[in-house]
Amino acid sequence: MVDSISVAKLVVYIILLPPALFVLWRHGKPGFLGWFFVQCFCILRIVTGAIGLSGISSNSATATILNSIGLSPLLLAGAGILIEARKATNPRVNRKMERLMDISFHALVILATVLSIIAILKLQELQIIDSMKAMLKASSALSALAWAALVTWTVCSLVSLHGSGSQMEILTARAGKTLLLGLVIAVSILVIRLAYGIASLQMRVSDPASSFPSNTTAQILLMIIPEILVTMSYIISGILTVSLNADLKKTKLLYARASSELSHDLGANIA
Repeated sequence: MVDSISVAKLVVYIILLPPALFVLWRHGKPGFLGWFFVQCFCILRIVTGAIGLSGISSNSATATILNSIGLSPLLLAGAGILIEARKATNPRVNRKMERLMDISFHALVILATVLSIIAILKLQELQIIDSMKAMLKASSALSALAWAALVTWTVCSLVSLHGSGSQMEILTARAGKTLLLGLVIAVSILVIRLAYGIASLQMRVSDPASSFPSNTTAQILLMIIPEILVTMSYIISGILTVSLNADLKKTKLLYARASSELSHDLGANIA
């Protein structure tokens, strides 16, 4: 019997892959990390769909790990898009501080993912021991913390928006606001996927006989649909702001020209 969920994932993400690649190409360097992880997530879901069609059990170690780490690229994509949006809304943003926050966030998500993978491997080997439970709880807590940090960072970025500046600054700020609004929608939906992921893994440990982790309806409503909506939110906001990279380059050029003219005027006055 053909796995309808795997077929659906394959079809949806094969359709989403080209626009995700288009957005990655058009946004270029300023938003590379964010759109790269959107691309990675689409590929990851195509792989999991193919695994499902190949007859490999959804409860196998490979399938379980690939499904459980789906949250990580979505969180990392959100952080990358947020960095790009902040550059657009405030070209004078402190780059060193932004880089430090971004690295810290990536470290948090990667640590949560590693702990989750180790715990799942032990779970597949039926090693339900205290250390495994502790790793699973730590992974869940770190994932929740990463989501909360992303929400806080996004909301603070929206609150600090201002409409002053040159016409080009206002143009890039508008694109940045579009990215932020898309991110707000995404993280609001992402909490459903986060809650399901945590509940599903915890249920495997506390009640191995429970059918909830493998329940098809729960998977569709709490994992598959939220992931698709989050991915679409990212891609749509990316398509609406495809000119942002070019606008940021123009803004940088205008700053350089204005700085050069100011230096020239000061030199003339001193002379």
